[in-house]
Amino acid sequence: MRAVLSLLVTTALVSAPAAYAQSNTQYQGGDATAVTDVEAGYAHDAGATAIAGGNVVSTTQEDSDTDLTSSQHMDGDTTADANATVWTAEGNVAITSAAVGNGGTAVISGGSSTIEAEQLGHGDANATTTLRNGYSYNAATSASASNNTAAVSAENAAVRVLMNQESTGSVNASAEMDADIVEDQAVSGVIASANNLSIGGETATILNATRQNATGASVTARSDLYVGSATDASGNATANAN
Repeated sequence: MRAVLSLLVTTALVSAPAAYAQSNTQYQGGDATAVTDVEAGYAHDAGATAIAGGNVVSTTQEDSDTDLTSSQHMDGDTTADANATVWTAEGNVAITSAAVGNGGTAVISGGSSTIEAEQLGHGDANATTTLRNGYSYNAATSASASNNTAAVSAENAAVRVLMNQESTGSVNASAEMDADIVEDQAVSGVIASANNLSIGGETATILNATRQNATGASVTARSDLYVGSATDASGNATANAN
């Protein structure tokens, strides 16, 4: 899910002295929707991306001792739809959708930090990607959906992470490619996750206490790949509640 977070809009947090505290509170009661439609008769390369996010926060700390607190609450639905028809493309075709109810990232370099965060995803998250392609050299479709996702990266630092993630809605991601001829590679990848937490470090001390609760009706990932001719073809779908 790190790839999906790097594309989302960053909410900047105010910088402060060497030892300090930061807090973030976000609530979204309505829906967040992104729709992209592309139709091309002829192109060298073609791409389409749809990204929807309810609440997003990101922070970077360097050589500081910090206490970071964050509360994100998404009550609405998050929906991203990317649809493309590309009849002829000499190069590459890439169509992507991503829907994230609550998203947070923290990059810690040096110092000591405590991160206490809560993500409440009470709506549905849906990402859908469709591609109709006559001819291309490479073709790729991807879709990712998550109610709650967070990533923490630490380098030369001590980090304590206290995380609570709660998902009560359904999470669905699907990608469909219907192509006649793909000269080289035809690839489709789909990820659906209710709650997702990633923590990594290099020369770091990390303590983590996490609670994840998913009570939604379903978490579904589906990848459909139809290709008349291709050198390589690969389809992958991954679904996880916690």
